[in-house]
Amino acid sequence: MVERPSPGDLEKMEDHVKKYLLLSLAFLMLTVLAAAPVTAEEAKMEGPPYTVGMMAKGVVAKDAGGQDLDLLTVGEKGKKVIMFSNTACSACKEALRVIQGVVPGKADLIVVATDFGPFERIAAYKESNNFGGTWVQDADFALPTMFDFGFTPAVVVLEKGGKVLYTHGGYNKRRAADFEKELAAAVN
Repeated sequence: MVERPSPGDLEKMEDHVKKYLLLSLAFLMLTVLAAAPVTAEEAKMEGPPYTVGMMAKGVVAKDAGGQDLDLLTVGEKGKKVIMFSNTACSACKEALRVIQGVVPGKADLIVVATDFGPFERIAAYKESNNFGGTWVQDADFALPTMFDFGFTPAVVVLEKGGKVLYTHGGYNKRRAADFEKELAAAVN
């Protein structure tokens, strides 16, 4: 026959269970807090890939003459809008039209064409579409990956000195107004 615990023994067991539950809860809270994502300000400010709040450096592409150009030195506005594009990409063309409506006078626009082949083809595309900005080439697709993009179109807004203020990948015609608002807020 099984003995029933006395009321005193039940209280002791209850105290042990409470202590065990409190310790387990404390351990669980510490585990969750330790695994919680950090904010950009708390994040390690190294890269690539560069994300919002980080300081980008080494953002270099080829100019029309095939020479390396540090994109952080382009223009005089302070903020820089870098658009990763491809002349064969219809979504890139649409996104660039939105960008062209938002950026002038507020930030320097730099278009990084990820095309292969001669720069003349990129220059002809720019001219035939009446696109502005400084155009450079990155046939190796190295720059988009510096900002964790594996596709075009993609946009990065940098503060003078290279701090990443905004990133946006892809283009959805139905969400063009949202993209336009977000970009305007980033360049103002």
